[in-house]
Amino acid sequence: MRKFAAFFGFIVLLISLYWSSLPITPPHLKLRDSVGSFSADRASDVLDSIAHKPHPMGTQEHARVRNYLIRTIEELGYEVEVQTAITPMADATRKYKNAVNIGFVHNILVRIKADTTDIKRPAVLIAGHYDSVEGGPGAGDDAAAVAAMIETLSLLRNVKDFKNDIIFLISDGEEKGLFGMQAFTAHEWFDDVALLLNFEARGAGGASILFESSEKNSWLLSEFSKTVAHPLASSMAYEIYKRMPNETDLSVIKAKDIPCLNFAFLDKYTHYHTALDNKNELDFRSMQHHGEYMYELTKHFARSDIAENIERSTNATYFNEPSGKLLVFPSHFSLLVAVGSSIFFLIILLIAGKRVRMGRVFGFFLTFGVLLVVFALLGQWLWQIILWAHPAYMWMYQGTNYNHFWYLLAFSGLFTGLFSLLYAFVMQKLQAVEAVSGVMLWWFLAFTLSAYYMPSLSYIFGIPLLTMLLAWIYMLARKSLPYFQFFDAIIVSAAFFVLIYIWQTVIYFEQIALPLLKVSNITIYWGAVTALLLAWVCGLAIPFIHLILQGFRYTFPTLLLITGLVFLLYSSFNSRFDENRKRPNTLFYATNMQDSTAVWATFDHKVDDFTGQFLGRNPESDSLIDYFWANTSRTFLYRPVDSLQEISPLTITHLTDSMRDDFYFTSYRIFSPRMAERIFCAFSPENSIQRLTINDSTVYERTADSLALTHLNIFALPDSGAVFGFWLAPEDSLLQTQIWELKNGLEEVWQPQYRARKNDCMPAPTPYTDIHIIKYYFALSKPE
Repeated sequence: MRKFAAFFGFIVLLISLYWSSLPITPPHLKLRDSVGSFSADRASDVLDSIAHKPHPMGTQEHARVRNYLIRTIEELGYEVEVQTAITPMADATRKYKNAVNIGFVHNILVRIKADTTDIKRPAVLIAGHYDSVEGGPGAGDDAAAVAAMIETLSLLRNVKDFKNDIIFLISDGEEKGLFGMQAFTAHEWFDDVALLLNFEARGAGGASILFESSEKNSWLLSEFSKTVAHPLASSMAYEIYKRMPNETDLSVIKAKDIPCLNFAFLDKYTHYHTALDNKNELDFRSMQHHGEYMYELTKHFARSDIAENIERSTNATYFNEPSGKLLVFPSHFSLLVAVGSSIFFLIILLIAGKRVRMGRVFGFFLTFGVLLVVFALLGQWLWQIILWAHPAYMWMYQGTNYNHFWYLLAFSGLFTGLFSLLYAFVMQKLQAVEAVSGVMLWWFLAFTLSAYYMPSLSYIFGIPLLTMLLAWIYMLARKSLPYFQFFDAIIVSAAFFVLIYIWQTVIYFEQIALPLLKVSNITIYWGAVTALLLAWVCGLAIPFIHLILQGFRYTFPTLLLITGLVFLLYSSFNSRFDENRKRPNTLFYATNMQDSTAVWATFDHKVDDFTGQFLGRNPESDSLIDYFWANTSRTFLYRPVDSLQEISPLTITHLTDSMRDDFYFTSYRIFSPRMAERIFCAFSPENSIQRLTINDSTVYERTADSLALTHLNIFALPDSGAVFGFWLAPEDSLLQTQIWELKNGLEEVWQPQYRARKNDCMPAPTPYTDIHIIKYYFALSKPE
C-alpha cells in the first residue's frame, strides 16, 4: 500500500505538469478559411506585404507599408483618414525630463458608424502599430496585429446592429516613443473612445494572452471570458509586466482613465526585435488567436453599454482555472482571506498540541529561509558557470538564449531533485506536518504582504496555501501512521495539483519577463530567481514529496537529478548558432564633422568574423565621446578610418532674426539630404531656450515649474525638412548646439571588400547597430 500510494502520487505529478502547461500553450486552433470567421490564412497575405523587411518610422519602407495599408483598406470600401501630426513622446516612455522628443507621425484611421441615429455615440477603439524596429521586419511586433485588423475590417462589412462606433487606429511610431497614440489623443475622435482593445507581441509565437487591463475591470473580464472561445488571462502577468522596462500604446490611453484591455503573445521571445521576427518564424496560430479575440470582442463591445457596466465594476483578480475559462473575483477579498486564514492557521497550530512540536516548526521555518538563500546562490553560480562555458550567450539580448526551455527543465530537475534529496535525509526525524507548518508561515507572510501591496497577484500565494491548509488539517486529524495511505495520497495530491497548476505559469512568466535583474551594481541572473522559486514551491509541496519518497526514497531524487543533468548537457551541446538561431552583434560608423574624423565601432565586448573586418583583430577601446553624446558611460571597441566618405551633410539654413515678446527669436530650416531617421540635439547654456516651435507648432515652453531644455530628439523628419523657431533669453548671445544625425543602414560607407553577415548572424536588437552617426557643431548667435 505504501508504494502503491507513492506510485499514485508520481502519476499525479505527470498529470499535473501536463495540465498546468495548458494555460501557457497555444490552443490548437485551425487556421480557418471559412466565411464569417477570422482566418489567419487570409490575413497572411497582408502580413507578407507588411513584414517584408524592417520598416522603422521615417524610412522609405515605412512609407511603402503605409501606402499599402491605405490602399488595401480603401479597396475594402472604407474611407481612410491619415492623421499627420508633430507630436511629443508619450510621458510613459520619457526617461529624461529635460529632453523634448518629437515625432512626425502618420496614423491610419478608419471609423465604422453605429446603426443608430444618436448624434453623440461612444466608440470602441481597436489599435495596433505598423512601424517596426530597425533590426527586424516585425512580423509578430506588430504586423500580425495589423494584418488581423485588416481581416477584421473585411469581416465587419457584413455585420450590423452596432450601438457604438468602431475606430481602427493603425498607429505610427510606437517603437520610438508611442508617438502615434499620443497624437491620436489630440484627434477629434479621441473624446468618443469608451474602450480600447490593443494588440501587441513580445515574441513570435505562443498563445495570445490578456496581460494588462485598466481599473474597475471585473465586467470587462467577465465579458471577455464568455465571448471568446479560448480566453487566456492572468492578473499575475500584469503585476510582472508592470515591473518590466516595456510600454505599449495602451499606456497612453490608460493614463487618460479610459477602460482598456491589452493582448500579446509572448513565446519565442528570443525573436523579439530581431531579424528572426519574420513571417517564416511567426507561429500563425498566434495570429489566429489574436484575430479571434479581435473580431469577436469588437462585435461584442460594439453592441454593449460600456460606460454603464464599467461604472458598476470593481477591481478584479483573475486567472484561468483548469476548465479553461476565467475565474474572476474582487481583489479586495484577498486581504480579508489572508488575515482570516492566518489567524485560523495559528489557532489550529496551537490547538494541535503534541502532534506538532513547536520548536521543530519554528526551527524549520528558519531552516527554510536559509534554504531559499542557498538555492538562489547555487542558481546564480550555476548560471555563471554556464555563461563561462558558453560565452556566446553573452551576445544575446537581456540574458536570453535559444535553449531557455531546456535550461528551465534542467534547473527544475536539478533543484527539485536536490530539495527532495535533502528532505529524504531528514524525513524520519521530522514529520511532514511539522515541516510544512514551518513553510506555511513563510507562505502566509507572502500572502498577507501581497494581498496588501499587490492584490491582483496574491492569488498565486493564497489559493495554493488554502488548499494545502485543508490538507494540513487533514494530516493533523488522521491516525498517526508512519506513511500515507491511498486516501491520504488523494488529499495530498489534490493540494499539490493546485500548487503546480498555478506556479508553473508563474515560473514560465518569470523566465520571459525577468531573464536578468540589475540591483545596484549586482546582476541577478535568471538561474538565481528560478532556483529560489523552485525551492519556494518545493517547500509547500513537502507532503507530496513525502508521499513519493515513502516508496522511492532515494530513487525519485536521483531520477530528478539525472534528468536535470541530461537536459543541462543537451542544452550545452546544442548551444551553437545557426540560420534559425542567429548570433547578434553590433556595428556602427561614426563621423565627427568638426575635426573630419571617423571610426568603425561596436558595442560588443570582442570582435567576431563580421565585425573584425571593420575593426581588425586588435581594436582600440574608448568612450568615443568625440562621436557619441557626452553623457554616455559605455566603452566601445573601435578603429579609426583613414579617409572620410563623401556624404551630403545636414543642411541648416538661417531664416529670420527678430525680437518677440522681449525674447530674441531666430529660425532655421533643417534639412537632411540623407533622409536621416533621427536627429538629436544638445544645447548649452541650458537656460537659453525659452520656447521652441517646429513648423509653427510649439513643442516646448519654459515655465516656472518646467526644467530647462537641454536635449531635443527629432524622429522621422520629413524629406523636405522643417522650420525650427528658437526664443532665447535676451542676455544670451550664443547658443552652442551639438547635433547628431542618425541614418539607418551602412550603405553610405560600405565598401566592395566588406562581407555581409553569415546566415548564423544578425544585427543585435539595439537602435545603435548598422547605423551611421554624424556629429556636427553649430552655434546660434545674435547678429552684431
